[in-house]
Amino acid sequence: HLTPANEVISPTTVDEEPPVSSIQTNRPSPYTDEEEELIEAMGGKYAASGRRDEGYLGDCTLAEIAMDYSVPICYLADVLCMWGAPVPINPNDRLGDLVTGEQAFALVEAVNSMDIGVLQDRYSNFSLIQLCGEFDIELKDAF
Repeated sequence: HLTPANEVISPTTVDEEPPVSSIQTNRPSPYTDEEEELIEAMGGKYAASGRRDEGYLGDCTLAEIAMDYSVPICYLADVLCMWGAPVPINPNDRLGDLVTGEQAFALVEAVNSMDIGVLQDRYSNFSLIQLCGEFDIELKDAF
């Protein structure tokens, strides 16, 4: 069964602001109803402006984090999926738009404490054709 490309690749770009209704329904809230009311009363979370002050980790895109910390972007996507981020995950989405502040901090803590070499080995950047060439394996045998 093949999945159409428009269902796999997210059309969202960094400059686009998602509609407020899609932000509210994409994922379950980590807050209680009382906390949600308090946040909304203070003008947060679903405010029309939506953008935070620049200069924080939440403002970095996943591609920037992968480049800055030398971690495979597939690792970041796996972690975000485990935390319930909506798929498909666009590498140009800001981290703060996908996870809570606590989760962003946990992600940075993880990439700073992990052995990046082991992580790079686990998430190969090679395609199947490149791997077969590297290890001198016939493509039909590997597939």
